[in-house]
Amino acid sequence: MDSLNDSILVSVKKMLGLEDEYTPFDTDIMIDINAALMKLTQLGVGPKEGFQVTDYNNSWSEFITNDVLLGGVKTYVYLQVKMLFDPPTNSFVMDAMQRQADEIGWRLNVQAESVETFDWMDDDKPGGGSGGCHPHHRPRTRIEIGFDPEEQTIEFDFVKKEKT
Repeated sequence: MDSLNDSILVSVKKMLGLEDEYTPFDTDIMIDINAALMKLTQLGVGPKEGFQVTDYNNSWSEFITNDVLLGGVKTYVYLQVKMLFDPPTNSFVMDAMQRQADEIGWRLNVQAESVETFDWMDDDKPGGGSGGCHPHHRPRTRIEIGFDPEEQTIEFDFVKKEKT
């Protein structure tokens, strides 16, 4: 079962058919994982500041908190790493893997962009009090807006934060 707490390096090694204990290629695999995570960050998935795997302790939850996207993220990272670390010898297989990675990347981007988050400042309303979204004020109300393309609906969720 997919878990956000799983080690990124261990998960990818398992998908590549390598045992956890087999470590000669860990650095190479981590470099390829980080390249895939950089691409996902550019697609709007994961932390905006980026993320890098440095050892076995890095878990999927450090990169992504949305468990709905987890399966797609793991598959995308695996395909990217596989194409770099152990590419298929058949060009048709390589093309199919690339098309699959491109489609998953596109779908992850669409899904990640379907939820936008806005923070309202000061008097818990836009432009309220002393100027609304002033950088020195702490957010107290967060609005999460989600769009469901299949249902053609927009969902709003207001999250009240404690004053700090």
